[in-house]
Amino acid sequence: MMGKKEFLAEFDQKYYPLLQGRAQSFRDVFEALGPEVTIVETGTLREPGNWAGDGQSTLLFDRYVTHCLGKVYSIDINPRNSEVAKPLVTFAVTFIVEDSLKFLPRLEEPIDLLYLDSLDGDMKGTAEHQLQEFLEAKKNLHSGSIVFIDDRSYKGRLLIPYIEGVLGWPSLTRGGIQDAWRVP
Repeated sequence: MMGKKEFLAEFDQKYYPLLQGRAQSFRDVFEALGPEVTIVETGTLREPGNWAGDGQSTLLFDRYVTHCLGKVYSIDINPRNSEVAKPLVTFAVTFIVEDSLKFLPRLEEPIDLLYLDSLDGDMKGTAEHQLQEFLEAKKNLHSGSIVFIDDRSYKGRLLIPYIEGVLGWPSLTRGGIQDAWRVP
């Protein structure tokens, strides 16, 4: 096992330049994560190499747990996305081909990083879906867990006010495209 220092060096050299508006927020989140983590992402990598569009989160999370130990659950209702992503990652990623709102209530283990990036669609429906995903996964979060969202401008329209206004959680990173919070 290499470790976080080696992962961050790889990230800075290889991935940071490709991520554009997502680079610093991913860097901040990886810096804040500990070893042996469980990462749950909603929305699987769907186009290899689309760093500016998709951010390639499935690949990045796989690289992190390969260096620092842990596992990744990548949930996507579209089986094509899982088939596209599988050859790009290691055994550390478990693909769940199902609606995230059906899988998350059944998940029993603690989540160290919850990455919400599913359902690209109409603004209202997408924002409602992301808030519902968070509410279904909230039972698995613990002090120190990180909640990380992509496409904040439209997917986070309901979740951001809930986390910051209702829960009062501190911001870990605030980017143009992504936001993250640490559970107190």
